[in-house]
Amino acid sequence: MQSNGMLTKMGTIVALSIGLVTLCKYFPIKTKNTNSIVLGICSKCHPYGMLDSDGSIIGFDVDLAKIVAEEMGVKLVIKDMPFKSLIKELKSGHVDMIMSGLSITRKRYRDIDFIPYDGDILDHLALVFCGSLPPGISPVLDLKTCLNKKVCVCSDTYLEKLASELDFIKIKRFSNTAEMLVDVKNGKSIAAILDPRNTMQLQLSQPDMKILNVPLSADQQTFGIGIGINKRQMSLALRLSQIISVLNCDGTISKLKAKWLHGCKC
Repeated sequence: MQSNGMLTKMGTIVALSIGLVTLCKYFPIKTKNTNSIVLGICSKCHPYGMLDSDGSIIGFDVDLAKIVAEEMGVKLVIKDMPFKSLIKELKSGHVDMIMSGLSITRKRYRDIDFIPYDGDILDHLALVFCGSLPPGISPVLDLKTCLNKKVCVCSDTYLEKLASELDFIKIKRFSNTAEMLVDVKNGKSIAAILDPRNTMQLQLSQPDMKILNVPLSADQQTFGIGIGINKRQMSLALRLSQIISVLNCDGTISKLKAKWLHGCKC
């Protein structure tokens, strides 16, 4: 029931933005600079944000943010920062919005508002093994019976927080999925923890990797991915909601997903 209630609340925000977007005329959009919008993003969250060979930040969220800024008629300013600093920087007013494949959770929703743009309820994680599953492995609690209890996870992510709650495993932190999979293939870790939304390409490109779905408790579940907005920025939230609604309807976000998410690295 709580999950449905939260989804209803977020859906209402999107719906209201379409009917009430004219309110922006009376509540001017306030950003740090009226001629620009400042995006906080982590360049270690593939495929949403990452560095190319020239050191520039690229990715799904960067492309989406550029389109949003263009629709708003402002310049996009990108600030690269650690994932764990995103919400703090938003709340302190140093950035106008934050993105990094940012999962919407109950805890985060208490601190900031979200404009959802992708994903549904995430009620399980993907535990990735090399070759066949170890004997006796089904739910994650069965990992307690394994001699090798090392499990890989991307650092500074929601997945790392979830993994840290499993006190019976030893977490090995990596900056990207490619490094984690090499570690698993070399037998140094028993498995890697991934967001199941990012395993489609993995199953196609590396059929030797076996994926096991691990259920999450109600408090651990996420509710899609969104743009983080300061709760005081009502007019900005309304404007972003309108833009995202249009981009979903006209297929722009689907095109970005085809470009970035089918070949994701993390």
